[in-house]
Amino acid sequence: LAVMTRAGLGHSGRPLTATTPISAIYILANVAAALRTASPFFPDAYKPVLAVSAIAWSSAFVPFAILSAPLLLGSRRQSVTT
Repeated sequence: LAVMTRAGLGHSGRPLTATTPISAIYILANVAAALRTASPFFPDAYKPVLAVSAIAWSSAFVPFAILSAPLLLGSRRQSVTT
C-alpha cells in the first residue's frame, strides 16, 4: 500500500506526504498483518483473531482504494516552479 500510495502521489504530481488518512491506512494494514501473524499463538481464539485481522485489512484497503482512485484516474497536476 505504501509503494502504491507513493507511486500514485508522485505520478500525479502531488507532494509525497503522508496525510492523516494515509497514515491511518498504513497503521491498519500493519495491525492486520500483526494479528494474522499472531493468530496461531492463540489457538482458542484463532478464528476471531483472523476475523479481526480481516476487518482491519478491509478497513485499510477500502479507504486506500477510495483515496487512490482520483490520483490514478485523474490527470496529472502541473508543477509550479518558483
